[in-house]
Amino acid sequence: MKSRTALMLKMSLKGKQSDNTGRYDVDTNLEKDIVPISEILDRDETRLQDCPVLSLVDHTLGHIEEGMPVGGEPTTVEQIVNKEATSPTILDQEEVSSCESSSGLEDDPFQSSGSSYHPSDAEDYHMENKNGKRKRCLIGAAKESLGCGDGIIPDNTTYIVQKNKKIRAKKGQSDPTKWRRNTAKALRKTGKEYEGKKKVGNGSKYEIVRRNSRKLGDRCNSSKCMQSTKRQCGKITEEQRQELFKKFWSEMDWNQRKTFVATLVNKGPVGQQTTKTKSRRQLSLSYHLKINDIILPVCKKMFINTLALGEWSVLSWVKNSHSSGIISQTSSFPNRKKAVNVQRRLAIKEFLERLPKLPSHYCRSSTSKMYLENVFNSYSEVYELYLKETDKELVCSKPVFMSEMKLLNIDIFQPRKDQCDLCFSFKQGNVSSDIYQQHLIEKNRAREEKSLDKEKALAGEVCAYTMDVQAVQLVPFVLAGIIYFKQKLACHNFTIYSLSDNKVVCYVWHEGEGGLDANCFASCLMDFLDTEIKEEDKQKPKIFYSDGCCAQNRNSLLSNALFHYSKTKNVEIIQKYLVKGHSQMECDSVHSTIEKAKKNRKIQSPSNYVDIIRQARKRLKQPYKVKYVDFDFFKCYDEIKYISSIRPGLKKGDPCVTDLRALRYSADGISYKLNFDHEWITLPKRVNWTVGAIKPLYDTPLPIKGDKYDHLQALKKVIDKDYHGFYDSLRKLQ
Repeated sequence: MKSRTALMLKMSLKGKQSDNTGRYDVDTNLEKDIVPISEILDRDETRLQDCPVLSLVDHTLGHIEEGMPVGGEPTTVEQIVNKEATSPTILDQEEVSSCESSSGLEDDPFQSSGSSYHPSDAEDYHMENKNGKRKRCLIGAAKESLGCGDGIIPDNTTYIVQKNKKIRAKKGQSDPTKWRRNTAKALRKTGKEYEGKKKVGNGSKYEIVRRNSRKLGDRCNSSKCMQSTKRQCGKITEEQRQELFKKFWSEMDWNQRKTFVATLVNKGPVGQQTTKTKSRRQLSLSYHLKINDIILPVCKKMFINTLALGEWSVLSWVKNSHSSGIISQTSSFPNRKKAVNVQRRLAIKEFLERLPKLPSHYCRSSTSKMYLENVFNSYSEVYELYLKETDKELVCSKPVFMSEMKLLNIDIFQPRKDQCDLCFSFKQGNVSSDIYQQHLIEKNRAREEKSLDKEKALAGEVCAYTMDVQAVQLVPFVLAGIIYFKQKLACHNFTIYSLSDNKVVCYVWHEGEGGLDANCFASCLMDFLDTEIKEEDKQKPKIFYSDGCCAQNRNSLLSNALFHYSKTKNVEIIQKYLVKGHSQMECDSVHSTIEKAKKNRKIQSPSNYVDIIRQARKRLKQPYKVKYVDFDFFKCYDEIKYISSIRPGLKKGDPCVTDLRALRYSADGISYKLNFDHEWITLPKRVNWTVGAIKPLYDTPLPIKGDKYDHLQALKKVIDKDYHGFYDSLRKLQ
């Protein structure tokens, strides 16, 4: 039988003849190289009679013959596969698709012509696609995938075979402790069973062998040792040997074992010459065991069997030790160069230290990680800048660069507050299913509650809003290399979104005008209640949805301010909190739209950022309303202290602030809910009805740090002169 390659070369378009119908038939000259399918089945019937694939062969080929009527078009493989999609079928999906030809019979020299003849090697025949790539099809590929080359398929096998693909490891730092060689080495050092290597013959080939765990060997029963006055093997009991063996392999590390052996084996000159020629033996060894702080001389067998060591290991350790018993630390590869020069790593560290950084916007109290300013979109951009700013002689590869970033605890992306810790812990198997299911119920219930309030707002029964602060925006932002190494001015955007009419109000300020404390957010919310609500909606209940960030939305200062407004205006105000990690709201879409609008835009001052926000909404008729506020806008509500805390509990184990789901403020007082389905409960706090006055929070603009001020002055050379006056007006912290 000729090879498949030769057969494929012969069965080309040149080896086909067309009839009047335009259909190609296999040239009759090639019939000598083709064996009928009946002969194939007869030939292989004995070998395949017990293989489940045989029934599939008959089944599939039967359909092929049924789908090839005389004078008609042949049935394609795709049609057969689709027809049998619901029956047990052995198919390699990728290979079958490569065998079909849906456009033009001329392009496929293996297109069936309706003949009952098939290539002789039916078990593993091949087809060529348009690109000339050879693919195994149907029977042979299926048998190979199922591992039944000998005609045997395991029972209960599912006859749908996916092509095996190599799964690449995740990108990141390697863990050498999990390498097979290091794992075996660690097991060997602890005396456990491991897989080692054994040299085969005189070549460089090795075979993997199983090494048994260390076990206490037989004791010395030699009559010479029993009668000798120099050796005291007989004085050591079996319990003492067991205790010494356990201590040696359980309580010592590898270096301690070496030192222990070196101190118990004495080196000395050769005492007796037993050969006429010069011997390779250069020293004599005397062995001892330490029992109850008493060193007893023993024979070599007693020593190595008690400690479960090999003779050559003991000899090597003793030779490499000094007179004090300390083992000399020699490297196995003295000429091997270090992977990365220390000087190069220092260059990476210096480069990263030059880049301005920010603490986490959401997790300042819970993480020490620092984040590069959001001028970088990927790690590749940071690495490209490193290549430009570093001498070629000190440049390292990207994996080394990334490892140094991790060691310095520096990242480019700030962690989102909306990442759910509980859901992530459940995926890792650290949270029970009951707790997770309860978490999902609370998440869905919070979303349902917001949907119900939105319907009420659309019906005109209440006024419902969502509010959140956008991630810090840095100004200026221009396409200049100096921008990466200079600190920039931080801008803040507190957004309130109306659920009834999609009205959006953005309160924008920079760090020279205000901070991010509760007074700033309370000032924005009070201004919104006073100026942005229609007159006909003034007396309607107001519902504000937010996340559970305590510094912004869930604190006693904001609650006192809202309670003061509610009591003064005689209106009901309700705060509702979404579940942590699932606090997606309508105002988040505003922030996303702003991010898209400022992409590839030149921002030279906060006023440019304000213009971008105003122009961000294009589809709806009403644009985003922006209030660009300064320092005298913010008020201090510290003296408005009706209650000292909003914690619903009093003692240990009672509900805390983060357990709150809703707070209601009215002229009668403050009430709360721990679950949206519960009734309102009066907050168990004594109310102080005598409060102070509301005062301005700042008397003057806020000064910024000296180094940041200097950086902003240096950035003036890459921005237009029209904006220089703004940066000159900033106050510098002395």
